[in-house]
Amino acid sequence: MTGYFYPFPDNVSADDPEAMRIYMESIPAMAAVLLLAGYAVGAFFGGLVASAISKRARQAVIVGIVLTVANIANVVTIPHPLWLSVVSTIVFLPFAWLGGKAAKRNTATIY
Repeated sequence: MTGYFYPFPDNVSADDPEAMRIYMESIPAMAAVLLLAGYAVGAFFGGLVASAISKRARQAVIVGIVLTVANIANVVTIPHPLWLSVVSTIVFLPFAWLGGKAAKRNTATIY
């Protein structure tokens, strides 16, 4: 969704680390907020689905850990502004956990 509102410029190559660093430092704040919102929504629904399938809330935490590790690899590979690196690393676990809690609450009333 972020790419729809803020498309990647044609003059920046994803293979050039310096160009990517400059681009990431220049992205508008709203693009970063949309990115974080997408991370949060993805983690929430990932935790929700994992917990609904397994009937255990702890599976949501595993989803959060996997997403956090993937995000750390992303942040190391593509330079991000410091605040975005920190917040994007923190966002996955709590939202995946919330998704797991929501699945547990909803499946308890169904069964």
